[in-house]
Amino acid sequence: MPLLVQALQRHQIAANFSPDSTRIAGASINNRVSLWASTTDSATQQICGEVGTPITPVQWKIYLPDQAYAPPCAAGP
Repeated sequence: MPLLVQALQRHQIAANFSPDSTRIAGASINNRVSLWASTTDSATQQICGEVGTPITPVQWKIYLPDQAYAPPCAAGP
């Protein structure tokens, strides 16, 4: 199971899709509500806009050693 999914399972108490299925809303154990994009394109835009620093070739090799370097935010957010 991916680490992000495991982390969400420990901290999220509820999650649901928006009526148009473009977002996922989640409530956490610390009374916080989070919104996530639910399509690949919108999720990539949201992540690239929030992360700021793109993944470096060195980081890519550590976390994705079997994949060719192709950072999702190469062109910027």
